[in-house]
Amino acid sequence: MKTTIVSPAQFLYADDVVKQEQHKISLISPRNSFAACQILVDGCEKGLPVIFGHYPKGPCSLALTVSRILPVHVELNCGQKMFCAKEGDQPEEYAAKVAPFLVYDAIGSLPQDAVTDEGVNVFWVSFSVPYDQRPGIYEGEISLAIDEWGCVFPYRVEVVAAQVPNRPRFSMTTWYNLVTIAQFHDVEFGSDRYFSVLKEYARLMARSRQNMFILSDQSFSSSGK
Repeated sequence: MKTTIVSPAQFLYADDVVKQEQHKISLISPRNSFAACQILVDGCEKGLPVIFGHYPKGPCSLALTVSRILPVHVELNCGQKMFCAKEGDQPEEYAAKVAPFLVYDAIGSLPQDAVTDEGVNVFWVSFSVPYDQRPGIYEGEISLAIDEWGCVFPYRVEVVAAQVPNRPRFSMTTWYNLVTIAQFHDVEFGSDRYFSVLKEYARLMARSRQNMFILSDQSFSSSGK
């Protein structure tokens, strides 16, 4: 198995391989935010146990959360002008990757009994930086054990004095539609189960500063509710 650190802004795909291993994590973050990166592991056998450990240096540390990033199936590329590619569009001329493909784009939990998928596995490493965190350098190590294989990732997180405001000044969402969420999870729109699912969406969306859902005509009943 091979592993490397990847920027949180880079898309990873099911056919990616580690070309050059990089184990050092170096991040910078304002306060009231998160400092994050991805860990890419390839060459995994299916069903091997996954265990992460956190070993901060010094009495003051940042809370660490490790999540699994799940692959999402992309059936169509975006169109050259808008929405999905249509007949006559040539995605190979403008798209970074031609569909269909799997892209790691959904955050999932990493339970204590987590096991590997076959081939590529991607993990999201996130340090929480509170609003009142003291600016400075925070260092330590993150360990990853997959069955009998192991790796250590030394990290350095620089927290600067700037603070992200609690209340955003603009609206942002990544195209989450209330009705589509209900359809995807096979729950009745407006039911208690639906709002339980929606709450989890909102919690994770808020981590990345999203603060709204998309509404459509289907989002309202005949009475306007």
